[in-house]
Amino acid sequence: MSLQAITAVSNNLPLPAALAGFLFTLANHHNAGDNRCHPSVEMLCNQLMTSRRTVHRWFNEAEQRGVITRSARYVKGRQVSSDVQFIDPNLGVTPVTPRGDTDGTLGGDTSGIPGGCHRCDTSDTPGGDTSGIQKQEIKKQKDIIQQPDPVADAIFTEFWSRYPKKVDKKKAKTAFMRLTKTKQQAAIADCANRYRDTPKKFIPNPTTYIHGERWEDESPTSVITPDDYNRGGI
Repeated sequence: MSLQAITAVSNNLPLPAALAGFLFTLANHHNAGDNRCHPSVEMLCNQLMTSRRTVHRWFNEAEQRGVITRSARYVKGRQVSSDVQFIDPNLGVTPVTPRGDTDGTLGGDTSGIPGGCHRCDTSDTPGGDTSGIQKQEIKKQKDIIQQPDPVADAIFTEFWSRYPKKVDKKKAKTAFMRLTKTKQQAAIADCANRYRDTPKKFIPNPTTYIHGERWEDESPTSVITPDDYNRGGI
């Protein structure tokens, strides 16, 4: 964790809430000692309770917005992950010198990138201990992210009122809020009609529907009933 990485994200606000949450989670993996940040996609998926596709989308969006830059990490000539560096719009260009690792990895050179790519240290803090400041900054930014959004809440309420199976509302809302506005509207338009004549026990939970982006599935041409299962037709 590094205070500079967290500050860099803060200085890029406002950002979409889901993207900001992803970036603060990413900043928690930033190593202040060697300026490296390369958590695995699987680790981020587990911490954020989301899919690999969503994590990759957030990486790409953060890079497009100029919040981070990535460079490939190699082990024995094979790319295994990417080094992530955070760009603070309030700083000038901070060249980052690539260095070799004993395990064969190589960092990227981000010199010439607009903004400050953080080489993190604790020299400005007595004793080099920034843990208390970091925790305060993380709490402050989480409070910003978690502020109620009446418009977003209203859109989810519309989805929830239409979805025919109401299970695990909190998980469903978390998953729904991570969708783009376009996908949210697609889910709202699709969910009620898709399962209009489907017995409730055969309707997926709303979180499953959202994670699977089921509105993209082919529309059913016939209604599945319990009799179909009893006759062995399914």
